[in-house]
Amino acid sequence: MARAEKIKNNRKVYEAIIKQQFSFLDRDLKQEIKDMINNCTFLGKNKVEAAEIYYIVQQSVELSESSVFYYLELYRATKNLSTPKSKSTKEKYKRVCTMLSDIIEKAIEDGRPINDMVRYRKNKQVLTAEEAQQHLELVSHEGVTLQELIDHLVSLKK
Repeated sequence: MARAEKIKNNRKVYEAIIKQQFSFLDRDLKQEIKDMINNCTFLGKNKVEAAEIYYIVQQSVELSESSVFYYLELYRATKNLSTPKSKSTKEKYKRVCTMLSDIIEKAIEDGRPINDMVRYRKNKQVLTAEEAQQHLELVSHEGVTLQELIDHLVSLKK
């Protein structure tokens, strides 16, 4: 008698990475994914492509054999590659996708960045109480020109 398939709910990961390309993933997370794939003994010598597995997890709301294989076929069709047909290969892909989903879910729960571009965002600049008071005094004066206000704001930015 065959055992029932376990379907993994992937909604949390799906919502976090649906707009994230594999190439923009955080370096540490990307390396962790590649290490996981390379350390999978059940894959044998035919390892899978990390971007391919990421695409499947990114597109799937739930990870079942049918959904994994559907997105695998879509990915392979866009790359003009042949699609594996065997049942064991489908099970392997589902297993690797589940492991990848767990890694990303753990990263989300730990608060680690998913996107590598986060480090390039500028920090928001906040006025100190003294600078805010100076600006309010300058604004409240009548006869202050617009250029003087702009110059003052530019001097605060430095």
